[in-house]
Amino acid sequence: MDEGLLTFVRAPRFESEGADMSVVAIDRSECAPTPGTSYGASRPWPGPDTFSATFHFAWTVEHFLVRARVTDAVHYQPFRGHFMYNADSLQIGLDPLLRRGDTAGSLYVFNVALTPEGPEVFRWQTPYEEASPEFTPPQGNRSLGDTYLSVTSWEKGLVYDLALPWSELAPIAPGIGTRMGLYIILFNND
Repeated sequence: MDEGLLTFVRAPRFESEGADMSVVAIDRSECAPTPGTSYGASRPWPGPDTFSATFHFAWTVEHFLVRARVTDAVHYQPFRGHFMYNADSLQIGLDPLLRRGDTAGSLYVFNVALTPEGPEVFRWQTPYEEASPEFTPPQGNRSLGDTYLSVTSWEKGLVYDLALPWSELAPIAPGIGTRMGLYIILFNND
């Protein structure tokens, strides 16, 4: 059986800067894999002051909003596109219809990073199994560039601001009470 943390996050409608946004902290040892048990888990987690993040979620009529404030003293990201997961980056998986299926075919998976050329959002996977006469999933393995992402630095790391338009998450549409699945992975390579 796979292990992980399960939580439920409310994403309020974003009305203005400073408005209440749901927060998820990835800052405990339970959030990190045990060394040697999964891809990239070759050393123990160094603690929240060295590597952690807080995620804020909200939405507007136009966008699904994610702000990630990452604590990481050393930013290392020499890659772009598909292979950015081999260095410092975030992976955000969204199950637009809350099907709770396997990753392949039922989820959107976006990798987000500050690359040598600047911020980049890479759409790795799409919910191609949801294809219908009314919905044609977009192509996977495609860079979306920096159109939806800004990255700023702070004294202990980086802040990623992602504003994905709902058109990138079709067939879901925004609304009060809408539910979708979400997973987050932090990659760190010093």
